Amino acid sequence: MSRIWLPAVLLLASLSAGLMMADDRSLLDDVKARRKVEAERLEADFKEVRAAAYKLVRSDDPKLAEATEKLQDLLSRLQKDDTLDAKRREVLIVTLKWDLERVKEIAGERRRPSRNDSPPPSVVKRDVQRSDDSERRDPYKGAKDVIEQRKGSLKDSRDAREARKDGFNKVLREVDKSAVPATEADRFPRDWIERTRKRGSAVKMTAKERAIMTALNKTISVDFDKMTFNEVIDWLKKETGIEIAVDRRGLEEASVTYETQIKLKMKASTRNVIRRLLADLGLAYYIKDEALQVTSLERARKETTIRTYYVGDLAMVTDTRIPYDLSRLQAIQTINTIISSIKAIEPQSWQDNNAEAQGTIAFDPVRMTLIIRQTAEFHFMMSGK
Repeated sequence: MSRIWLPAVLLLASLSAGLMMADDRSLLDDVKARRKVEAERLEADFKEVRAAAYKLVRSDDPKLAEATEKLQDLLSRLQKDDTLDAKRREVLIVTLKWDLERVKEIAGERRRPSRNDSPPPSVVKRDVQRSDDSERRDPYKGAKDVIEQRKGSLKDSRDAREARKDGFNKVLREVDKSAVPATEADRFPRDWIERTRKRGSAVKMTAKERAIMTALNKTISVDFDKMTFNEVIDWLKKETGIEIAVDRRGLEEASVTYETQIKLKMKASTRNVIRRLLADLGLAYYIKDEALQVTSLERARKETTIRTYYVGDLAMVTDTRIPYDLSRLQAIQTINTIISSIKAIEPQSWQDNNAEAQGTIAFDPVRMTLIIRQTAEFHFMMSGK
């Protein structure tokens, strides 16, 4: 009897397992759908809250506190949200922080007294009474007041015409300027030199380090045939003028001795020749203490430094005629382009491309700087000094 029921029991168990798996999949799909709906709702709230906040501060009676509260609530939601893409959430947070400052400026401008503001009725009444009393004492005072008012109106009209004329001329100058092809001098602002001093100002090469960088860039031709490692190092010192220091512990780790035979024939920059020579032996180099230090790959990877580079003058050069959101996105895109360009220099030295590499790069939006961890040689090349 138990043999007859056994297949039926197994069939029911397999059906139950299948139903449980189907329920799990449907539950997962339901969670994904809810997260998607929540992200879309948050995007819609982002647009509505910003529009409402700007409407509040642009009214005749700007309500700054209410507008700030709306933006702060939305900012808090975004900081706690985990449904949006990380990059998209960062863009929205940066935009809201800027909005908080902008609404304050708009509210302040709206509260400034205008020439056309009418005085309170009580002030008007007092002025009328004083005018009546003064007219009794001086019958010509009313006419004088009218003349003075007309003079003021004429001056205001003249100033307004001059301002419009200046604005029109400025627009024409910009149009003419945009029609002229850009030259090298036109591509950078006048204070470009002062701005660029902020980038890499901590990286300063000595005369010997500058000589090393110059020598590494020169092209040399080598033909090493059955030469020892020690003979090759001595030849490079004499030929390039570079001070080369060899780490004995590094040689031992790479199982290399001064008598190791070298065979290499190539024509390239001194930098590439030395890299090829050392790479074939499992060695590498780094620049430190005004010398080129030769050691094992593992030791060379640890010889990195962290420096910051100001890029605010590059990232924030955007077109003021486009909406702010697009301008911020353009700035973010500029930062990403700068980072990609930097990582294109020696791609294998960055952790993104090589898990064993030590090179990293990050952007600090508060200080508008790039934080780069790399070798001293790389920082020397970045500083351009």
